[in-house]
Amino acid sequence: MTRYVVAGVDGSAASVAALRWAAAEGVARGLALRVVTVSPRRHGTGSAVGRRVAAAVAEVARLHPGLDVVAREIAGVPDRVLNDVGAGAELLVVATRGSGGFPGLRLGSVALGVASDAPCAVALVPEESGGSGMPEVAVGVDGHHPDARALDLAFETARRREARLRAVGAWRLPAPYDEQVVMPVEEDRAD
Repeated sequence: MTRYVVAGVDGSAASVAALRWAAAEGVARGLALRVVTVSPRRHGTGSAVGRRVAAAVAEVARLHPGLDVVAREIAGVPDRVLNDVGAGAELLVVATRGSGGFPGLRLGSVALGVASDAPCAVALVPEESGGSGMPEVAVGVDGHHPDARALDLAFETARRREARLRAVGAWRLPAPYDEQVVMPVEEDRAD
């Protein structure tokens, strides 16, 4: 059985950056790459989206000649289809936001849906900013049920990419509490 990473691509510059990231992960981890474009209706290879995706897939295949790359287009609701395809994947990769939404949006609806419901590890790749800061890998941690596989993946990825690792935990307050009356448990201070 082939082990693989799935990259969700919509033809946007951000999704092409996520595709490149997914290809590098596939090579580093010895995984095949499955590229999936999802839309309410099929674009086809002759459409502008289809041509951009095909060009990006061809570039990745050229840059990584030993990588097993298969691309396909599926009609449907993007986050649902990607989560279905991700059921057999080692990793599901999407951009933090794609072609929809509005300027300044940090996390798009597809990225949120994938991160919320994926049956495998998820990498949300931000659009390349060209900044000179240290790269960062963030991992979500459930303090009650930590996922050792997610933590191992985050540590390994940060080590290999020489990136800082940030572990993030969150919780939902019970109904009667309001965020304005709850004080933070811990603060970073530069006193």
